[in-house]
Amino acid sequence: MVVPLRILLIEDDNGHARLIQELLKEADDFPFVLQRAARLADGVHLALGADWSIVLLDLSLPDGFGRNTFHQLVKAAPKVPVLVLSSNDDRAVAEELMGAGARGYLVKGKFDGRTLAAAIQQIAGPLSTRQE
Repeated sequence: MVVPLRILLIEDDNGHARLIQELLKEADDFPFVLQRAARLADGVHLALGADWSIVLLDLSLPDGFGRNTFHQLVKAAPKVPVLVLSSNDDRAVAEELMGAGARGYLVKGKFDGRTLAAAIQQIAGPLSTRQE
């Protein structure tokens, strides 16, 4: 039995959150359960309280901005795999965060549903090997 991936999306923008959900729905054979937090503090609280397959993290939140957002999440929940979704198309920032433990870095507006689903599966593991 394939168990849906448990995805925590930490994103304050309603439009971006809806788009991420729609992109994931478009991906073929990609069962998932998505929960969203609009603030970093809420996302950290949720990350500590459940077993997530992955966290999708926006770097620009009302209570966190830039690299510090990532570092705060990882400090609080170091075992949760994080895929950064950012509007900042800065290779140096991406490399820095990957070096600090981010499992991936995607630039908003430059990926489709299949790319997002593939990145998530690469980080969280293939769906066929997940068990209840």
